[in-house]
Amino acid sequence: MPTPWEALLPFALVTIMFGAGGTLLNVSQRAKNQWKPPRYDIDSWDTVMMRRDKLLTGHARGQVVSQNCIPSYTLRTRSPLF
Repeated sequence: MPTPWEALLPFALVTIMFGAGGTLLNVSQRAKNQWKPPRYDIDSWDTVMMRRDKLLTGHARGQVVSQNCIPSYTLRTRSPLF
């Protein structure tokens, strides 16, 4: 049975568009997470740590090494983080 050559062009276009769409989705998700892979199975501890990181650095994925925190952080932590 002969190959329908005229069907290969749409098949190639659809395949390329799926690949480009998946790549753009992956890049956009990593870009908003500071180029780190997305988090899965986030429990309450992870939620508290992400809130703490957001208060310290301004981003939920940001982490700092210094032991000094900003002055307003001590005022905000008097209420529970949950």
